[in-house]
Amino acid sequence: MSDDPREGGLLVRFDHDPDQDVDVEVAPDPVDLVVQIEDDLGGAFDVERESLEHGVHVLESGGATEIVDPRVPRDNPGSLFESEFDGVLEKESAAQVDSTGHPVDDLDQQIQIREAEHRESNSQSPHVCVNPVSWDQSLLGSTVTLRRATVSTNSGPIARLAFWQGESRDACPVTVTVGVPNGLVVPGASVLPIARIEWGVHGGKFVAEVDMFSGAEFTVVASSIYVSGFLENASLDSLDVTASIGFRTTQRTAPVLRTKSITSGSTTTITVTRPPFASAIYGFDRETVANQYTLTLLDGDGNVTARRVIAANAYLTTPIPIPGNCTQVQITNNTGSDLGGSITFWVF
Repeated sequence: MSDDPREGGLLVRFDHDPDQDVDVEVAPDPVDLVVQIEDDLGGAFDVERESLEHGVHVLESGGATEIVDPRVPRDNPGSLFESEFDGVLEKESAAQVDSTGHPVDDLDQQIQIREAEHRESNSQSPHVCVNPVSWDQSLLGSTVTLRRATVSTNSGPIARLAFWQGESRDACPVTVTVGVPNGLVVPGASVLPIARIEWGVHGGKFVAEVDMFSGAEFTVVASSIYVSGFLENASLDSLDVTASIGFRTTQRTAPVLRTKSITSGSTTTITVTRPPFASAIYGFDRETVANQYTLTLLDGDGNVTARRVIAANAYLTTPIPIPGNCTQVQITNNTGSDLGGSITFWVF
């Protein structure tokens, strides 16, 4: 037997033995009406209940409870609600033909199912996109293979990794993430994968270079950006690197660095140009720790702005701030031996 009591818009269907007494209780709260059904013998019935405001629909059958959706027509004589599995079957059945009624292949069926799910989702909670309208004029990320130099130079060919070309009104925070997808490079190999980032708004243009081998992430404000990569001082023939850009800010927890080699034959002094945006010397590595080095910071006219001596058998334990007028760092091996090692700058 099936009864269909209605109470304040609440619709409940249940089956019971006509020889048994059934108690039906309707909660007085109109916001969340719930019907509880019990019989004198403690039997279980199929019950459907509905929250009028919050859209909570529950199907209870015996000891099992299933959340269902009220998406089937109300004139369906079989049930007031639709289970998740019933919904999947309905979508697959509807997707077997196109809008003209002609059968479609498996791929088109999956596309139609996806589009239907998007429409249903947007009808319940419209999607709001915070990306600039020109986001589709871009390559938001890729993984490429960088090659080492084939001529007598420290840097290999430059490869494009990601870019976005917007309009000035699209200027917004853009986060750049670069790294090596398979972790750090092969132990014992000499290679510096470097990412080159060019960005700006309207007529402004900025350039920075950062290390990739340990991963880096930072945010700039731009209406256009271009990310490329190259290998420096590579003993490897090739290396895979990856990069992506996104229109969100990031909470950076580690400094973004730029490492430069200071290996230079039999010379005891070498001058390294300060990388763009570098604010400090973050690290200094030499092949022979027993050698004493002097780091001299020079301005554009060659005047000394700061000097730091790295004693033999000692290490750079705190970053060296770089004055704003410093353009170069002169590195001298005070022992007179060959130069060898690297210097690392704090870029962001």
